Amino acid sequence: ATLVKEVYTGPLIRYHSTRENTTVQFCRMSSYPDPLNTPSPTPAPRSLCPITGLPARYRDPLTGSPYATLEAFQLIRAKFQMNRWQNKST
Repeated sequence: ATLVKEVYTGPLIRYHSTRENTTVQFCRMSSYPDPLNTPSPTPAPRSLCPITGLPARYRDPLTGSPYATLEAFQLIRAKFQMNRWQNKST
């Protein structure tokens, strides 16, 4: 039984990289991608600090709440500790 392998004739993208350079080659394509003219993705909406209403630059790793200032962080942690203490006592 002789196995005959079909030759792929569709579009082909070849990628070759070395320490000095990287080459991407597009072969047998009816149209080529244009990465420079594609629109950039829209940025994610900025979250606001629930305490101050300012844009949040940080996120509390324990609660996941966004915050903008040290005072807001301290208030978030105090509320978290209070809620945790109330839940333990019930």
